[in-house]
Amino acid sequence: MQTDKELSEGQGGDQVSGTGNAADRSEELSGEIPSEKDLQSFASLLNSEIRPVLDYNGKPLMETWQRDGRIYGAVLCVQNDGEYRFPVLSDLSRMYEQESRQFFYVANIQGYRGKVFLAYITELGDFPVIDRYSAAPFGSASAPVALNVGFQTGEGGEEIILFLNEREAESIRLRQNSASYAQRRDLDGDGINDVLLYEAIYEEGTGKETFVSWYRWDGKGLSIYQTTTIVRRLNEYLRGAADLLEEHSFDRFISRYVAPPEKQSLLLTLPFEEAFHRLFSPDRQMSVHVPLDRGAFASIRRVAFPNILENPFNVAAKEYSVELPVHFIADRDYRYTVRLLMDSNPFKDRPFNFVPRQP
Repeated sequence: MQTDKELSEGQGGDQVSGTGNAADRSEELSGEIPSEKDLQSFASLLNSEIRPVLDYNGKPLMETWQRDGRIYGAVLCVQNDGEYRFPVLSDLSRMYEQESRQFFYVANIQGYRGKVFLAYITELGDFPVIDRYSAAPFGSASAPVALNVGFQTGEGGEEIILFLNEREAESIRLRQNSASYAQRRDLDGDGINDVLLYEAIYEEGTGKETFVSWYRWDGKGLSIYQTTTIVRRLNEYLRGAADLLEEHSFDRFISRYVAPPEKQSLLLTLPFEEAFHRLFSPDRQMSVHVPLDRGAFASIRRVAFPNILENPFNVAAKEYSVELPVHFIADRDYRYTVRLLMDSNPFKDRPFNFVPRQP
């Protein structure tokens, strides 16, 4: 997953100064706050180096909203010498036609104190296909307004999130492909969506690590707040669990590695064999299974979980649990499987927990 360089440095998105008929003038209107119709009329004047993209009804494709006594219009634009009709620009047949790539812009039009004017223009880049253009609160109704522009490329999808302020735009680019995935949800409960970026990167001697970056609203846009890893933390978790089991500290293992608390309480009240087999299920690949009892557990010399080389959880499909093999070595080998759950918030102090099965 890649993000705009501007975001990582805490700066706004690319902007170019306005040009042509609409850029060097403002329109006087009656009323303190101009209407959406006033902005639509003004948007139709962008006809020099760039022009508005026209929707299915032949009108400029524009999103509008009001905030702090000002009305904002975000007009999707393209270069003046290219295709400008949204029904054509969103046609997937353009995907692999090199000549079909078009450079896109967003023109920020504002209405304030009876005037409409072009504030600035933000460059989005060149793409073959656009598939969505919308604006909505970035979370609850009181959250800041975010403009979402989605494109399709030969490598996957790309979404650009723009926060249009009075004089600049803060942006973040989310590129979706086989190695990258992004989630938008309110992680800290402040009513404003956060962005979680999952990016799989090969590391020498480790395998394919999944790095997770948490972007949070900073008052103007999204800025990086925390980062964490999945594979490294999961292997540390499994090593800690194995250490306690090798020490024959089953109650401490339950208290530290099983969640939620009510599951811990239930297991701690059960006889050892029943509690153990609620957590660990016989490996179905073994033709003959001998249950591990209290005596055999006390003689365990080694507990082996697999060494995780890549993220086993399919976050994009919201699959947060996985079944892992575990090997208990005592006077003989005991092979089991155990269900592991990852919390949907990977930044928790303990994002992983073993899950007991139902009786």
